[in-house]
Amino acid sequence: MNIAVYGGSFDPPHIAHIQTIQVALQKLDIDKLIVIVAYQNPLKNPCLFHESKRYEWMKRLNANLSKVEVSDMEIIQKKPIPSIQSVLALKDQLHPKKIFFIIGEDNLFNLHKWERYEELRNLVEFVLIERYGYNTDNKDLYKISLPEVKYKISSTQIREGLSLGHLPNDLPETIKSEVIKSYKELN
Repeated sequence: MNIAVYGGSFDPPHIAHIQTIQVALQKLDIDKLIVIVAYQNPLKNPCLFHESKRYEWMKRLNANLSKVEVSDMEIIQKKPIPSIQSVLALKDQLHPKKIFFIIGEDNLFNLHKWERYEELRNLVEFVLIERYGYNTDNKDLYKISLPEVKYKISSTQIREGLSLGHLPNDLPETIKSEVIKSYKELN
């Protein structure tokens, strides 16, 4: 069995997240894609939206994709979980032949800071999602990239837009009203 792991805060989930999943399903030789919704990224500020909301939104957005499993394995631990721990848990649980690990190009700058990075690098094959606005010299170190995913959006931009009163166009329609409602309740 080959699996792919795509983790993130998804704070909130947006159309580039969904396109990443769709392209990974098309391009990677995998039996399962596991989307791990983080409780809290160890290298980022606290999330705006509650973890249960982010998990629920990702489950709904991927409900019709039979190869996609949305996991709360990090959320249930109620603390930031390094990626290496999640990968080791999946390895023990599923015994995959190969593990692809999907990351955005923006992560390359801090990848060396990830806990037990060298061990992670030996366990997985990184799949790089090219991101608009990033031109990373060392991306050639990663054998697989998904250049088709080039939406010019991030969750940070959506949150900043919401703070200015802008309605986001880059949210999937199925969750847009809930994200806006949740944002208003928080602010």
